[in-house]
Amino acid sequence: MLMRDRLLMVEVWPRLGLDPKRWLSWSLHTPFMVGFRQILFSKIVPNLKRLGLLTPRVRKTFAELQILEFESFPDSTTEMDTAMPPALLTFFTRLQAAGVVLPDLALTS
Repeated sequence: MLMRDRLLMVEVWPRLGLDPKRWLSWSLHTPFMVGFRQILFSKIVPNLKRLGLLTPRVRKTFAELQILEFESFPDSTTEMDTAMPPALLTFFTRLQAAGVVLPDLALTS
């Protein structure tokens, strides 16, 4: 099982009495989950590159998963902070536009 697949919560849905096939789309497309995956892989991919672990096979798989885009992000040795991922930035901006009051968030990319 790929790490990305673990984040789809397929094992959780039946325990909650929910149909996994129906909720898989939610897991894939909800802005919060997209943002979470962006945060996660924006840290993992640059660190794998720094360690020399982006082999041709890994690069191919990461390209298929659309996470290779993070390879040029700063790795953990150069950046300690985590930037707000684009999916969450869009999500929170839409919430604010709809009148939802949010805590003080740095809503800039």
